[in-house]
Formats: sequence, C-alpha cells, structure tokens
Amino acid sequence: MEQNTQRKRFNSPQLAWLCLSMMTLLLGSVHAQAMTTTEVFSHIEKLGSSKRQNRIAAMQALKQMGSSAVPILIEALNDTDIQTRKSAAFALGSLGEAAVDAVPALLSTLKDPDASVRMGVAVALQQIGPAAPETVRDAVEDLTTALHHQDSQVRQGAAFGLGVIGTDAAAAIPELMTALRDPDEPVRIGAAIALKKMGTAANPALIEALQDSNPQVRAKAAFALGKINQAMIPSLTAALANTDQQVRHTLAQSLEKLTSPQLRPQAGNRPGVNRPGGNRPGTRPGGNRPTRPGGNRPTRPTRPRPNGL
Repeated sequence: MEQNTQRKRFNSPQLAWLCLSMMTLLLGSVHAQAMTTTEVFSHIEKLGSSKRQNRIAAMQALKQMGSSAVPILIEALNDTDIQTRKSAAFALGSLGEAAVDAVPALLSTLKDPDASVRMGVAVALQQIGPAAPETVRDAVEDLTTALHHQDSQVRQGAAFGLGVIGTDAAAAIPELMTALRDPDEPVRIGAAIALKKMGTAANPALIEALQDSNPQVRAKAAFALGKINQAMIPSLTAALANTDQQVRHTLAQSLEKLTSPQLRPQAGNRPGVNRPGGNRPGTRPGGNRPTRPGGNRPTRPTRPRPNGL
C-alpha cells in the first residue's frame, strides 16, 4: 500500500512541475552568469579606453556590481592580453575591501611576466588592505619557488613580489641571496631591491655577501645595504677596503646617509665632505672693488680746426 502511494507521488504532476521549475531556475542562473561575465569583460575593455569618460563609466559600473564582479575579475588576471590583466588588477584595487577574496590571486600575479601588470597588482593589494597571514605565507612560498623559474621575467616578477610583501617575506632571504647570482641582470637587481625591503633581517646575509668572490654579488649586496644603522658601521667600514670601485662607492654613499657626522671620517669619506663653509664671510673679496682706471677719464682736449671746416 505504501509502495503504491510512493509510486503515485513519484508520478504526480507536482513532481514534474518541480523538476521543470528547478531546470528553469538553473538555466536562468547560467544565463545570468553568462550575462554578468560578458558585462564585466566589457567594462574591463573600457578601462583601457583612451577616452577618460569611458574609463570612469566602466569603473563606476564595476563598483556598483561590487563583490559579484570579483570572481570574473580574478579570472581576467590570467587573460592572455596584458591590458586585460592590468585593467582587472586596477578594477580589483578600486573595489577595496570588497575584493578581499581576490588577494591570493593577486599575490600569485605578482610574478606576472609584464612589469606594468605587477605594478598594477601591487597598487591593488595596497588598496584592498592587509591579507590574512596564511595567505601571505602561501604567496611567499609560491614566489620563492618562482625564483627558480626557467623564464627570467617570471624570476624577476617573483623577486618584485617578495619585495612588495616586504618584511613578511623574510623566509625568502636565503633564496633571494642566491638570486643575486642569477645570470640575468634584471633578476639580480630585483633580488637586491627585495632584500633592501626586508629590513634588518637581511643585514647579516648581506654583510657576509660583501666578501663574496662574485663582484656582482658584492655590488648588489652593497646596494641592498643602503638603509643601515650605526651598529653596522664597523662591518661596512671594513668592507670599504674592497678592491671594487663600484662597491666602495655604494658603501660610501650608504655611510654618508648616517646622521652622526663624527663617524663619517671613519667611513673613508672624501676630503671636503665636512669642509667648513657655514660661517663664510658675508662679502667676498672684490665686493667693494675700486673703480678701474679709466672709469673717470678726463675729457680729451678739442683739436683746433682750420677755418671753414
């Protein structure tokens, strides 16, 4: 009896209507999602327009869409077109905290091969705000691995990304030190800049690198030590004995930035850096020069002319 009742319920028109309604809702949702994706990509394209009013209109439309546009903008970060990736990063940044779910994808995009995209991503991350510690940790691991990528542009982007994260990426210092030996100059520069932004955590490794056998490593380490404190003066002063002119010059510039004048001569600064001149006489010799001979020349006598002339 119960089985017959269940069979009648299964074959009832209400069940068929329910299934039809669910299919309609599902198709409607798919259609709406497709429309949203098309709309978002249309706005992304307008963000790259040369006309200011088009860019403003697109940005306002994306802001009105809010978090619903975030998944599509995240997808656009992987687009093959550079301008699309740049515009997507810009749009995510303009959404502010509403785009917090895009932070992991943005952190991963910091190793994008294109420098302009990386800059856009860095700005977006600043606008969205700080990320969760676990998100940053995962990004640091991902970027550190990317330092060994076969594409030099990706390696450069990874170094840039670690520099953007800054002191929270201190775990990557050993790999960044290795990147100072990279065969590609932009990668070495990116690694040096990143180490410079790591703060004091990178100082011991950088000071040791001043004695490295590779002149490129020594030069980049000297550059990364641009922001120093007085506790580092003995090590940097000793490094001034290095035979590389570039290293000596960079270190001298770093030491010159210290606020303690009495320590500057120890750093091997050039004579004349602290030369007197603050109490110079107000009037230079020659300020009251006598009139040159001839200034008040006597009038020449008039020669008599013959009559008629």
